[in-house]
Amino acid sequence: DRVPAATIGAAPPVTATVTTGGPRLRVGAAPSLTAPIVERLADGSSVAVLARDATGEWIQAALPGSAQARGWISTFY
Repeated sequence: DRVPAATIGAAPPVTATVTTGGPRLRVGAAPSLTAPIVERLADGSSVAVLARDATGEWIQAALPGSAQARGWISTFY
């Protein structure tokens, strides 16, 4: 089930830092636990937050290494 993204809009850019305390954080192709994994981020990685889904449970982030790569991260983690 895909939930439409609510873009952050004209707000200043937000950067989030991955804090897993363990294994790498999985980044999905869509805001769903069953979506294909597109990236795994190491603890301490920083990402630019691009959007949040309508439920507030997922953020869309720009992935390091590519200007066009994006993925979804659960805010639970």
